[in-house]
Amino acid sequence: MHVPAGVLRAGLRLSRPIFASHRISVATKRKAVDALAGVARPPKGTTSESTTIAGVPVELVEVPESGAGTLLYLHGGGYALGSAAGYEGVVARIAQAAGMRAVVVEYSRSPEAVFPTALDEVVAVYRALLADPNRGTVVVAGDSAGGGLSLAFAMKVRDLGLAPLGGVGLICPWLDLVADAEGTRVARRDPLIIPTMLRGWVGAYTGGVTDPSDPLVSPARGDITGLPPVILHSAQDDPIAADAEALERSFQNAGLADRLEHRSWPRRWHCFHLQAGLFHDADEALEHIGAGLARAAEREHDAT
Repeated sequence: MHVPAGVLRAGLRLSRPIFASHRISVATKRKAVDALAGVARPPKGTTSESTTIAGVPVELVEVPESGAGTLLYLHGGGYALGSAAGYEGVVARIAQAAGMRAVVVEYSRSPEAVFPTALDEVVAVYRALLADPNRGTVVVAGDSAGGGLSLAFAMKVRDLGLAPLGGVGLICPWLDLVADAEGTRVARRDPLIIPTMLRGWVGAYTGGVTDPSDPLVSPARGDITGLPPVILHSAQDDPIAADAEALERSFQNAGLADRLEHRSWPRRWHCFHLQAGLFHDADEALEHIGAGLARAAEREHDAT
């Protein structure tokens, strides 16, 4: 059953006070994000298992007819909210389109943990996956803060000289926290996300110690050379879309436009992908990013 865009926008607008309020606990907000992400149901036949890899909690998601390859997924939620289990449906749909199994990392969230804890945990999981002969090509994807973490992780993998990723998928990624720390982000027409929300999440993630301009905190400011192909999605009503637009300009200015595929949806909101199953654009977007990651991984494999 699909729902009109206007109805979805109205529902998200009604939930904004929960996330904007300083009186509502982080625990309650986490439950709210899980409810929003849980709207997307996994394909029939999907299985999931909670386990640990390198001591880090993960959800292993298997879809019917998954082939070689592993999708490493990093969920969104401002580095403070969201969970691996809550994203099962979203991730399973991407994995099905990619023809891969998925590993969803339950990285440590703020305010309990601050940068670089989450990044270090993702690197530890990846190192362990590299020791698994059944992993196939590994790609990484994430939405919102998970998108920023995905790009920072890809930069870290390159800098450490680890086996390269096959591709990077970024869904409405939060890539430049400086704009939010300085209060310069411009609001758009998003029904849920407003700039004042983001500013509080920056302080929690950096712990008030790390400079938000650190390229592993704000990867839009990092070195983009030597990265695997990037599949980038943005929504034009989303204030965070400015980060995606800046990243695309960086690739163009560096002469690397062929390494990034950017698709932008007009009149859509931050991470509308989470409404898959209710909204045709969300269904199509998850299929697009999954198929794009599969193509990128195949090209990178053939080039080696």
